[in-house]
Amino acid sequence: MPKGIYKRSNKELNRLKTMSQQPRKLRNGKYHAIHKWLNNYFGKANKCENPNCKGICKIYHYCLIKGKKHQHNRNNYVLMCASCHRLYDQKPEWIKKMKELRKQYRPTEETKRKISKSCKGINKGNMHSAKMIEQWTITRQFIKTWNCIKDAVFFHDINASGITMCAKGQLKQSGGFVWKYPSR
Repeated sequence: MPKGIYKRSNKELNRLKTMSQQPRKLRNGKYHAIHKWLNNYFGKANKCENPNCKGICKIYHYCLIKGKKHQHNRNNYVLMCASCHRLYDQKPEWIKKMKELRKQYRPTEETKRKISKSCKGINKGNMHSAKMIEQWTITRQFIKTWNCIKDAVFFHDINASGITMCAKGQLKQSGGFVWKYPSR
């Protein structure tokens, strides 16, 4: 093959040089292209410039200042955490509506009781995957029935997979006890 057949001409090299020095052009004014440009030229956002920020969220964005246009200009953007950015983008009418809806919803005493029971494991309506487990000694003496394997794991500080394998018959014992699913 002759030398230089695949080399670029000087005219093309100069065009590429000038393109690399200019900021990337928008593809049809796309939002993501500008944010990519901001990250390339100014680095990733690493703090929240909102004075009322509680500092809960650790994900940061460049947020367009209201009234400004999406352009290659750093002055049009402010650094915000994701939670502040979400609140900043919402319209004031929407925020008022959500607050009113929250005020209107008042759970009854019965629903409060149901919620607290389900959290304690008494009502298993919300715990679809929870299975009751029986604890036996190695000499086959019954000790206790647990509402779920998780409770037994926390109480005895043993591995949950060992309990399930013992209950399925794959192990003889786990944590010095025999575990069984209750017969129905």
